[in-house]
Amino acid sequence: MKSFAAFALVAVASALDNDTFEFMQYVSKHGKNYSTLAEFTERMELFMVTNKIITEWNATPNQTSSMGHNFLSDMTLDEKKNLRGLDMSNHVE
Repeated sequence: MKSFAAFALVAVASALDNDTFEFMQYVSKHGKNYSTLAEFTERMELFMVTNKIITEWNATPNQTSSMGHNFLSDMTLDEKKNLRGLDMSNHVE
């Protein structure tokens, strides 16, 4: 049974392009759930932008740090801003 599951995973992986496969792994790892195909597509595009940034950063020679994905990798800038919480727009000095 284990060999069948491994074979099925390899078959699915080969049917998908690498970017889509990476996104599907991310979705699974972080327990993401999208309500529509449009949202899925938008989130995958956001993930791909983040993935490109991470890949380029990690490929830089003599880099002293590395980057990786987390639960924020498919979020919009506004969603990330809302998570930060601090709103200084009404701050009076």
